[in-house]
Amino acid sequence: MKYWISGTGGESGGLALPSIALYDGAQPLWQDTVPGPTWLDTFEDKLLAVGEGEENGCVYLFRREGNRCTLLDNRPIDGTSFCHLTVFPKHQVAAGACYGTGHVFTLEIKEDGFGEMKSWLRQSDAEISRAHCIIADKAETRAYAANIALDRLYYYDIDDSGALINGRFLALPEGEGIRHLLLREDKGLLYATTEYTNRILTIDVSGSEPVYLGGINSLEDDFAMPSYLSGLIMNEAGTLLYAANRGADTISVFAAEGKGLKKIAERPCYGKFPRSLAFAENGSQLAYANQKSNSVIFAALDAGGLPGEPVRVLPFLNPMFIRQA
Repeated sequence: MKYWISGTGGESGGLALPSIALYDGAQPLWQDTVPGPTWLDTFEDKLLAVGEGEENGCVYLFRREGNRCTLLDNRPIDGTSFCHLTVFPKHQVAAGACYGTGHVFTLEIKEDGFGEMKSWLRQSDAEISRAHCIIADKAETRAYAANIALDRLYYYDIDDSGALINGRFLALPEGEGIRHLLLREDKGLLYATTEYTNRILTIDVSGSEPVYLGGINSLEDDFAMPSYLSGLIMNEAGTLLYAANRGADTISVFAAEGKGLKKIAERPCYGKFPRSLAFAENGSQLAYANQKSNSVIFAALDAGGLPGEPVRVLPFLNPMFIRQA
C-alpha cells in the first residue's frame, strides 16, 4: 500500500531534507522539500498541502501523475500558523484554518492552479482567536470549525460558490481547547479532541443547532504530566474511536455506544508526540506520525480493533501527517 507522509522536515549540511513524500512500503516514490507541510488532502489527481509558518502561511497544489507530483501553484495566506485544510470536492474549494489569527477560508481549486478566495473570515474580534480544524458534511451544506482559544465550535452554511456564510457558534465549557473534529453523520454526532483538558467531546449535530452532550477523559485520572490531545479517527464500522495523546505518548481507544463513548484501552505509540493517525493496509493496521521521535509507526490491529506492537517503522524527520494514498 502507498502512503502520504509529511511534516516540518529540516536540513543537513545546509541542504533541505524531505518534508513531504509518497511511500510504497518503506520506499519513497516521490518527495519534496516545501516548507511546513503539516497537513495534506487530495482531490481528483491533485495533492494539496498546508505550508505552516509562524509569520505567514501558504497552500500548495500539486498534480499527481503516477507516483510523482508536480507543483502547479502556491498561494500565500495572510493568516498566520495556517495549520489545517480540507477539500470540499463538490464545490471544488480548499477550506483552511489559521491557528495564529483565527481565520477560516475557502479557496477555489482550478485545473491548473488556485482561483479566487471565496471566503476569508476571522472567527471573532477577540484579541486571541485560534482556528484549528475545518470540515464539512458529505452534502457540503454545512461546515464546522474549531476555535481552541475561545472554546467554540463554529458552524457555517456553504453557498453555491463554496463560500462560508451565516456563521454561528456553540459555546463549550471554558478551558477545553477544542482542536480536531470528526463528523459521524449516520448518528448525527460530531466528536472533538481538546488540547487543554485531554477529553473527547460529543456534540449532537442532528438538528438545526448543535447541542453539547458531554465529554470523556482520554487519559487516566491520575496522569499528571503535560499532554495534549491531537489526532482523531474512527473505524469504518463506526464502533471504535482512536485518539493520539501527545505527551503521554499513547493511543486511546473508545467504543462508541449510542450517543456516548466508553474508553476501552490505552496503548503506547512506540515513539514521542503522536499527532496524525491513519488506518493502514485497508484497515488492518493503525499508523502514527510520532513527531518528536522522527518515526511513523505501523501497528497491527487485533480482532477487537486494539493496536499492538509495531510491525513496521518508517524514519521521517518531524512527521506530522500520515494517510493511506
